[in-house]
Amino acid sequence: MKDFDNCKAELLKLREAVPRLIALLQISEQAAGGHWKNLDARLLPLLNPSLPLMVAVCGGANSGKSTFFNSFLGVELSPVRGDAGSTRRVLAAARPSVFDDENMVRNLFEPFGRMPEPLAAPDQLEEPGPPLYAAHRSVPPEQVLMDTPDFDTGSSDRYINRHIAREVLESCNVLIYIVTNATYNNLDNTRFMRSILTETGMRRCILVYNCSRTLTDGQVLEHLHTTAANLYGEKGQAYLLGFYRTDVSDAVASGRQPMRLRPVRTGDPPIAELLGQLDPRRIREKQIQSTLAAFLRYVRQVAEAARVEKDSLTLYEGALRLCLSYAVRQSLTSLPLEKIMRRIDRIWLETSPAYLRIFRGIGAVIGKPARMILSLAESIAGDAKPGARPGKPIDPLEVLTSDLLQSAGELRSRILADELVAETTGQDENGGKLVALLDRIRSELAPGGSRLPFRQAGSHPGSIAMHVGAPPASAAGRRQLEDSDWQPAAGRIAAAAENILNFSGDQQLNRELAELVTEFRRQMSFTQKTRESLFASLSILPATLGIAYVLTTGDPVGGSGIYAKLHGLFGMHDLWALVSIPATAGMDENTRRNLSDMLAPVVSRWFESRAAIVAALFEEQIAGRLLEMLQQLCASADREIEAVETTLMALQAVDRS
Repeated sequence: MKDFDNCKAELLKLREAVPRLIALLQISEQAAGGHWKNLDARLLPLLNPSLPLMVAVCGGANSGKSTFFNSFLGVELSPVRGDAGSTRRVLAAARPSVFDDENMVRNLFEPFGRMPEPLAAPDQLEEPGPPLYAAHRSVPPEQVLMDTPDFDTGSSDRYINRHIAREVLESCNVLIYIVTNATYNNLDNTRFMRSILTETGMRRCILVYNCSRTLTDGQVLEHLHTTAANLYGEKGQAYLLGFYRTDVSDAVASGRQPMRLRPVRTGDPPIAELLGQLDPRRIREKQIQSTLAAFLRYVRQVAEAARVEKDSLTLYEGALRLCLSYAVRQSLTSLPLEKIMRRIDRIWLETSPAYLRIFRGIGAVIGKPARMILSLAESIAGDAKPGARPGKPIDPLEVLTSDLLQSAGELRSRILADELVAETTGQDENGGKLVALLDRIRSELAPGGSRLPFRQAGSHPGSIAMHVGAPPASAAGRRQLEDSDWQPAAGRIAAAAENILNFSGDQQLNRELAELVTEFRRQMSFTQKTRESLFASLSILPATLGIAYVLTTGDPVGGSGIYAKLHGLFGMHDLWALVSIPATAGMDENTRRNLSDMLAPVVSRWFESRAAIVAALFEEQIAGRLLEMLQQLCASADREIEAVETTLMALQAVDRS
């Protein structure tokens, strides 16, 4: 005998945890109520050792169900009619002690949704209503015998009693299935019975053939084996308790004589003796095992779906951070490098060794030519800027404000869409993890299912574009963003532009820039330090510099530019800043190389300091609440999935024991 007595506490844990997990991740297709009905109304009651066996007499129209029921009890409680479908209610018979115990009755009839009423007259069974009961001492102890409506009366698309029959048959422990020559191999009846006997927990069954006396026992047994194979497949012998026959008789059909059954399989006892020998706990053992196995399969399916959905949330969060990173990058494409170059110019002068300042007269020797070059370069650059109007300088604050608002609006629109498209590279550590996660989710999706997520080549060489659908669980956060007033948020974003441009008050950044210049100067050769040709280069560059951002799979090469790799931008981009230097700058290769060595870390640090401000701003005003909600969802889902899987392992150990 398996130890199922300790299952109840674990099942009750699942009863709370699984619906909570389904609701958390909004796994709608897994929330079918039938599984919970199996648990609440069938499996949990089966674990109660004090409950009697529920034995249901079932079959098609005019198969002899009511006749058998009355004959077994020795009294006509159930009306016998020639009209198909005349019985519309369930009639239960048991010893008086069963119906005297209200708790027992409640547990027994919970699957019906209604408590039984006492039978006052047989014709009550001909009207729809709750189950009826009658106390009778002929029923074996610890058993309830039930007469059920037929389940095949009506047309092919509507059976008038099938829903009633299903309720009682799904709730019983043993079935007495009566077939006739017309129904023993009826496929529609077989499918209905098979679903009851197998899908909601394997039940023991007694087969009764109501047939012509001209059939031999061999023929009867052959037909019943056909029925058994249709119901159980190859497992039939393990669940069939007995094979019986009763011969068609007008006297029996009219109620003048009781129905008499005799076994047709060697070794089967008389049916009354067979029923009297049934041990409720041993009968329930296989039913508990199969019902538990079916329920655990369902829970495993929920857990698997939850893992995929949780992975989808993680992927969506990563894609959202990539989109946030992209928006930050786009908002800063027009940062004026002139300010940072002038600041480096000043730091360079301020950090010059004393002997050089004396030697140059605080830079007078080479400062004047540099200032002349700078003035000329600014004039040339002003003429070269595309779209620039003569006499009207470009306002960096106005440009940055416009870029911020445009990037913020695009980010908001992308979040509100049902699909995110985000780019990364496989070589980037975190980006590679996201791509691998996307591929794993794709492999776990059912064939022919959702087209999302998927990936394809991105817009930059070596980049990967990930197309990620918004998970159902993200809907509340996205809806909250959609319902929020955009104008105040846009106003706060625009107002932040001035602070982004004004880095003079950023003491930490200025200290780091000074450290970068000092470290570069420390590494210069004596000749370089003496000539300090870089000073002139710094002075000429501000008006001619441009900046662009590219995704690459390796170190960029070629061109007349300086590439600075940007680190820490959400840790998901292999991102490079390209500072392009026009050939008209007139620098030799050595100067260009020195300039590149200095500007690469400067551009990187400056961009990242401004990007951090914009990222915090965009998170606060646009994406932050959704990102926080996604993180909380993933953390909660991890805890719930772990709890469900731990409980599953404990129950599976019982199932295998």
